Amino acid sequence: LLDTYDTERRKHARAMIDLSTLVGRVISPTNRKIAVVRDKLIRGASVVPALKRYVLEMRFKPMPRYDQGAVYHPKPPTPDAPAGTLFIQPRVDTREQSNVLLDDVIGLNFAVLCWNNNPRALLGERAYQRWKALGARFIAARPQTQ
Repeated sequence: LLDTYDTERRKHARAMIDLSTLVGRVISPTNRKIAVVRDKLIRGASVVPALKRYVLEMRFKPMPRYDQGAVYHPKPPTPDAPAGTLFIQPRVDTREQSNVLLDDVIGLNFAVLCWNNNPRALLGERAYQRWKALGARFIAARPQTQ
């Protein structure tokens, strides 16, 4: 996993550096006229609740998407596929508990999480045994309707 870290993170790291540079230019302009325009724009934006929340919650920050490395992508990849994207910390039901955080179900180990599929069947026995030897948890997530 460490061997693929740079490949996975480089594009997002570049986007964050570019965003930081842009924000720095907005916060600390060298031109006085630009600073006056910036201040007026910020005051105007702060009276629009949705726009104010967008800025305060930094929703403009690029979300990482992992296109390479230790992530499985279906072939051919589609731009809206969830593989390689972050997702919220969901609450889940297990056979034993209801409404628990997914992190509490997974614990501190690796997890192989499959949507509506059996991880063991998808991985194959050899890969399944390798992940199991590393202490991975295997989770088949299913919608509540099933």
